Amino acid sequence: MKMKKIFAAILAMAITTGSSLTVFAAPETMPDGTMFDMEYYAQTYPDVTAVLGTDRDELYNHYVTYGKAEGRNAYAPGTQQAAVNDMRLLFPMPPVRLP
Repeated sequence: MKMKKIFAAILAMAITTGSSLTVFAAPETMPDGTMFDMEYYAQTYPDVTAVLGTDRDELYNHYVTYGKAEGRNAYAPGTQQAAVNDMRLLFPMPPVRLP
């Protein structure tokens, strides 16, 4: 009985302390075709939000103008969209001709 209580306590601590994963909204496709996750960019780069705030267009403009050249990510690495974009770079598809 005592072992069950100890196990339950350890499990409860692991669940509460181990759930620090941050979930971001899905990246959206911007008019130029770039994938951009405003929430991720704002939370990851507080130096940018301190100056520009959290306006999506301002943050995206910063990414295009400065962030990309500085090596900042437009969306979280390891997301499904990142994997899709990496695959597109590795295995580009030829254009499809429709009859």
